[in-house]
Amino acid sequence: MSYMDIIGVRPSGIELTSLRWETIEQTNLGFDMTLYNGRINLIFDYYVKTTHDLYLKDTKIPTTSGFSTLNINDGEMQNRGAELYLDYTIVKTGNFQFDINVNAATNENVVLRLPENYSIETGNVLNNGEYLMKVQPGDPLGGFYGYQYLGVYSRTSDAVATDAVGDPILGLDGLPLTMQMGNVGAEKYTFVGGDARYMDVNHDGKIDRLDVVYLGDLNPRYTGGGGARISYRNLTLNSFFTFKYGSKIINQTRMYAENMSGFDNQTRAVNSRWRKEGDVTDVPRALWSGPGTTNYGYNWLGSDRFVEDGSFIRFKTLSLTYNFGEKFCDKIRVNDLKIYVTGYNLYTWTRYSGQDPDVAPPSKPNILPVDNNLTPPSKRILLGINITF
Repeated sequence: MSYMDIIGVRPSGIELTSLRWETIEQTNLGFDMTLYNGRINLIFDYYVKTTHDLYLKDTKIPTTSGFSTLNINDGEMQNRGAELYLDYTIVKTGNFQFDINVNAATNENVVLRLPENYSIETGNVLNNGEYLMKVQPGDPLGGFYGYQYLGVYSRTSDAVATDAVGDPILGLDGLPLTMQMGNVGAEKYTFVGGDARYMDVNHDGKIDRLDVVYLGDLNPRYTGGGGARISYRNLTLNSFFTFKYGSKIINQTRMYAENMSGFDNQTRAVNSRWRKEGDVTDVPRALWSGPGTTNYGYNWLGSDRFVEDGSFIRFKTLSLTYNFGEKFCDKIRVNDLKIYVTGYNLYTWTRYSGQDPDVAPPSKPNILPVDNNLTPPSKRILLGINITF
């Protein structure tokens, strides 16, 4: 490069001489136990894993240095949890045996510390359909944020700002202030009857970023599975269940199928929408929010309205096997012969309203855990035969 015909040089990157591997400090406490001649096997493990010197990519630095970001080691994160496994032979007499096995795990993830100049934050909560995704100390990795949904303003006269004790906030003219959507330009949007109602956390008469709260994360509190095994003579019946408890899912499919802001097909839930002054419902009015309109509204902001509990129990497999036994195998000159029938994904117990509560975790910490109406696991019946020559 040159300046005023003087040749100069400038660095194209910063030499990172202090980068190092992340340091992991882990404590484990557990035991293995066998009782009653092996009929009960119990394994338990408790752990605390603290990661120091996190690798933080693109940490902001003063631009006076000639660069805007830098990769550094800083911050701490902790995972704390427990795992349990139990295998129990309940009955074992003659040709009959009945066993059960259960495994369960829990993990609590929390960010302990981050440098002040580092942040991962995506999403504009002032726009319909968007949630705030950020990483901050005290919350788990993968947490998301939004507004608290309080239903629908039955009448325009209900859309008034209130203080912490519920009394109306009065303006300079002595009249109650009307709730507004904050930070949307010179022309503030004023809420009216039929609009969605959100919690005004700081009681300033505006819905804005100051009213955003932590809504949850996809990480379940408990996971696990288990099943039973029953065998009688040559017949064996195996079952297996899986479960998750405590995860939160953004049902984005439901959001788009209930927002009534465009030309997309909507679900039957919108039949109970607000239509006139005095209607009492939890579904806001239909309101076109496309380009070129001034009466766009904010009826589907990122809020807990579309956040659902992703807990479930799934009947994963059920298999029945018949082993023809050694004598029969000798007659037909094979070493082993089995026939079986197995069912997969037979039933799921859940309160989640979407297709499948088993939403895969995001690949990166700045991606929201949303359900985009992926195809649920199919039910399958498999017939098979195993022959060993």
